[in-house]
Amino acid sequence: MSPADIRINVSGGSANFGNVSQGDHGDIRVNQSIQFEQNDVDRFYQAVTELAKQKGISDSDYLRLRNRVNQLVKDPSQPGIMVTIKGLYEDYAWATKPLMALFAAVLP
Repeated sequence: MSPADIRINVSGGSANFGNVSQGDHGDIRVNQSIQFEQNDVDRFYQAVTELAKQKGISDSDYLRLRNRVNQLVKDPSQPGIMVTIKGLYEDYAWATKPLMALFAAVLP
C-alpha cells in the first residue's frame, strides 16, 4: 500500500482545521502562504503618506512604519507575522485605517 498524499492549499486569509489525523506513521505538515497584491501595497503607501501629512506625523515615524511594512511585504512568511502586525497597530495607531485595509486578507 502506498502512502496517501492529501494537499490543502490556502492562499491569503486564514485557515483553521480542526481534528486532522492521518493513520500509522502519518506525517502532517501545515503551511500557510501569505501574499500581498501590489495594488493593495501601493494604496497603503498612498494612504499612509497622505495621513502622515494631515496629522503632522514626524518623518522618522512615517519612515519607520513604511520600512516595517516593506519588510513584511517582502517576506510575508517570516515567523510571528501576526505578532508583528499586532505590534504595527499598537506602535502606529495613527495609521490604523490603512493598516486594516492592507492586512484585511491576512487577519482572521
